[in-house]
Amino acid sequence: MITASVARVRTPSTPWRRVLAASLTLAVTLPMVFAGATPASAATANPNAKYLQVYDNNVENLLTAAETCAGDWQDLIHYMVSQSNAPDLFLVQQVDEAKLKTLVAKMEDLLGLDYAWVISNRLAGDTIEKCNGEKQVQRNAIIYRTGRLAPVSGSTVSWQSRSEVGGSCVLNDQDRTVAVRMTFNDKLNTGKTVTAASLHWATAASDGPPCAEINATEAAAQVAKPNSSLTIMGGDTNITDLNTSNGWRPWYSKINGDLGGSLGFRDVIYDDCRETTDGSANAIKACLPWTLVDTDRRIDFLFGKLPGGKLPFIGSEHTITFNEGDAAHKDQTGTDDASLNYSEHRAVMARIHYNTTN
Repeated sequence: MITASVARVRTPSTPWRRVLAASLTLAVTLPMVFAGATPASAATANPNAKYLQVYDNNVENLLTAAETCAGDWQDLIHYMVSQSNAPDLFLVQQVDEAKLKTLVAKMEDLLGLDYAWVISNRLAGDTIEKCNGEKQVQRNAIIYRTGRLAPVSGSTVSWQSRSEVGGSCVLNDQDRTVAVRMTFNDKLNTGKTVTAASLHWATAASDGPPCAEINATEAAAQVAKPNSSLTIMGGDTNITDLNTSNGWRPWYSKINGDLGGSLGFRDVIYDDCRETTDGSANAIKACLPWTLVDTDRRIDFLFGKLPGGKLPFIGSEHTITFNEGDAAHKDQTGTDDASLNYSEHRAVMARIHYNTTN
């Protein structure tokens, strides 16, 4: 287990102040109005107790037009605004604490709802030279809507994924490979709890892929510990579901309950392809959309699981295209640079239910 020692709380009088904390870096947002904010939200707080509206994205530390690795991270938030339900959960990867505060503030501004967050621990401090140092500190976080979800005290846990060194899978030493987990009480669905986790595994350059099956098994064990009514985890695995021969990789076969995998999770996008094609393996494989730009690789996943080996009903599952983000941004503001993407990764969204049926 990995822990940290301080938290920051945002209040109207003191924008960010330090308070003692027993676990990971945790921020709690209190209702406030941002100066000049004019929320134009079409999305509303999810009124349906049956499911949680969930998003997942590797936000790449919020790319902007002025950076070496240029982007327009706000496109994705505008897309959220264009939907009927605002996020109950948003699992994010590769973001530093300052950028996370910026992201949450923009969500509150445009969606007109209150959010809080928990972020994985900062370790000794690996530095990333890519993009001229603009992504140096990269951590993982869970953003949650406070009107819907209330953290369970003491439920926040973090763990380090593994990479291969000398033929063995050992704990990786990068900040960006520390996962974070939290359990919540659902205010809308009395008696129900949900455990959520945001994860990021080491890249091929850091020899992460050979340890994917071990990392999947460890992640499943970590999120199972609270024994919640619903378990949700998502993130950037840095390894595809399919190998070069178009066969399922061992880690994916093990995690995907629809393939009979022993870890018993439902991949929301696999589920969509299973339902919208003839259901054959070849049709499903051809349907699965890429998430990493310019590579046609799917390495970003969103999973759900129910107790007792059951798989949750999934609704409105979708991989959000960059064009959709551009269109939402332009529709709401009148302008957008269509040459810029909201990330180097496409986001995944879904309504993940507490039951096996709608």
